[in-house]
Order: sequence, then structure tokens, then C-alpha cells
Amino acid sequence: MIDLVIAEGMKKSPGISRVVPVSKASNFFEVRCAQDAKSAARGGRALAYFPSYEADEGALVELARGGGAVVFSLSDLLGQRGFKRGILISKMRLLVAAARKRGCASVVCTLARSERELRTGRELLAFACVIGFCDVEIKKSARLAEELVG
Repeated sequence: MIDLVIAEGMKKSPGISRVVPVSKASNFFEVRCAQDAKSAARGGRALAYFPSYEADEGALVELARGGGAVVFSLSDLLGQRGFKRGILISKMRLLVAAARKRGCASVVCTLARSERELRTGRELLAFACVIGFCDVEIKKSARLAEELVG
């Protein structure tokens, strides 16, 4: 399993085969608005990260058509507490359902900014289960991350 991180020079955790900084992944896009999403998706094989976890349907269709994936970050949850964490999990679950409905793939990673945000492979798998991935989608997510980043 590959882990995408923001900071460079991170060590890999148990269960993680390789740690890749997003600066090295030329197809990683942080999407802030709908226009960015559609243009990033048209590039093909894109990894689109929506920090707000609110994507329009057109962007998801374009991502699916181009063979790209939506990125879910465990580090986004680590900074939240209480009901704000619950709201973020709910937004993630809604985005997973919308991506599934549109045929768009999804990838889980940490997007860690520091060593203390790194997590093991088992924790990433548990995170995927919490936000609504089924067993088949978890396996597909790991393979797809290898393909898109590798």
C-alpha cells in the first residue's frame, strides 16, 4: 500500500510499502473550486483532493471518464474533535457514495504534514471502512494508488 504525504522525507510506517510526497506526483491536484476540478479531471489519471469534501457531479463524471480518483485524507480527521469530526466523516461518506454512483474510483492516504500524522496500513484500511468503502473497493483503492502514483 502506498501512502501519499505532503511533507518530504517521511519514513514509511508498518504496512506501507512506499511513502510518496505529493510534490513528486505530477497528477495530484488539490481542488478548491468546481472549475479546478473539471480542468484537473480532463488531464486524465488524476488524483483529485477536495479539502472541503464537496464535489460537483460533473467533476466526478470527468474523473471517472479520465481514469482518475478522489483522494481521502486521514489527516483531515486527526485535526478535528467532537461534532466537527462527525460532520467531516459524514461529508466523506457522502462523497464516497457520490463517487461510487458516478463510477469514480477513490484512494485513501494520510497526506501527513508531520511524522506524528503518519499512520500504519491497518489504520488506513480501518479509515476506509469508516468512510464507507466495501472490501472490494479497499483492494481496488490500494491497486489504483500504486498505478496512479507509480
